[in-house]
Amino acid sequence: MSPACRSARQLFPDSRDIALPGQGHDTNSTWDLCAGPLTQTFIEQASVAHLDTRCLASVPTPSFELTIQAPAGGG
Repeated sequence: MSPACRSARQLFPDSRDIALPGQGHDTNSTWDLCAGPLTQTFIEQASVAHLDTRCLASVPTPSFELTIQAPAGGG
């Protein structure tokens, strides 16, 4: 758990830290598999009490792009 999460937990004791394994901070094609539905459920329920996080285990790790793209303008 990050220091920021620990601080948040002190301020919001009913909070929940959820991390998607192998994921970064961007949303990608895997968002709809787990993070999207979890977010929607949290908003609809206004609570973390009954979030079903079992989907976290099935989210695939995104590929890591190593392709170098030329800058715009051909420079």
